[in-house]
Amino acid sequence: MAKGSLSEIEAGLPIWAAAIANRLDFFRRRHSSKRSIGKLTVVLAALRRRVAAPDGGHETLLAFLHACLALLEEAAALRADLASIARDLATLCDMARTSLDGDCDDRPLIAHEDNMKGLSGASRWAAQVPGRVVWLAAMAAEVPDAEAEAAIMLVNDLASVDSDFPLRALHTAVRA
Repeated sequence: MAKGSLSEIEAGLPIWAAAIANRLDFFRRRHSSKRSIGKLTVVLAALRRRVAAPDGGHETLLAFLHACLALLEEAAALRADLASIARDLATLCDMARTSLDGDCDDRPLIAHEDNMKGLSGASRWAAQVPGRVVWLAAMAAEVPDAEAEAAIMLVNDLASVDSDFPLRALHTAVRA
């Protein structure tokens, strides 16, 4: 493989990051763009360097999770299709941040999401993101065998809100 190839870069990543890299590469291949592989490779190379630092994997994961929440709140404030649930999304994001700082229990978020009736389209996926954020943190800390699946589910839901969000969140995490 060429130096700096996606496979070579993934080798130095934690489970959650490698799973996200694979998923983003899958999305890229489906929408075939040479430019997007360049952006993805640059972000993943920076991510690899960041996670190599002492406690870099954990710090970068938290930065990624917080970036996911910030992007979701940004979208809720700007997009008409999310306006009707903007208040609930803000509540869910606040709950997720509190949980990330504490016990990483996603059950209260799931309960709140379950009370949000009639969601469809981007609203449905957006409402799931905060719980997925907390779930990925919990799996990374306690159930490494489920870490990749949790990361993929978060990326799928986040990409369903906006296809650029997962890569933007990784980019933000690298800069944090």
